[in-house]
Amino acid sequence: MRYWGLLLAAGLLGCAHSGTKVEPTDGEDFARFHHIGVPSFVDSHGQGALIADDLATALGAQLNNEPVNRKALEAVLSNYNLNSETGLGVEALEAIRKQVSADAIIFGQMAPNWSAVRITVVDAEMGTLVLRALVMPRDKKKFFTGPDEVVREILRVFAGLR
Repeated sequence: MRYWGLLLAAGLLGCAHSGTKVEPTDGEDFARFHHIGVPSFVDSHGQGALIADDLATALGAQLNNEPVNRKALEAVLSNYNLNSETGLGVEALEAIRKQVSADAIIFGQMAPNWSAVRITVVDAEMGTLVLRALVMPRDKKKFFTGPDEVVREILRVFAGLR
């Protein structure tokens, strides 16, 4: 899957941090996005699609997000050579908007030991970075226990932006 290069730019070397770190981009209003696509998260445990589907469902229920078909989004993304240097090009952005009607995309990558998840939100109209976050488990836990806990912590980040 070539489009995960966008996520690999940040890496997971910062996983030793003591808590969730959120870096919203100045001038971006997360509340304006209502069609957020969530492709499968990169995860060595094989839970990436489940996390993405659970997050998309939770976004719909809790943040009034219209669903975007994950498989259709992944099919569009797989047609483009996306990497950390060029990001989402004009052709890819146009295809995403036309074929899956996404106005933002959440990319995610789990640490191999599930101690953190790195998320990157990209505006699907301009291809600009909206937010980057390193999300850690709460209550001094060292690892996430399952996809539901991962989704819950990511939703806390997004709830704080609205």
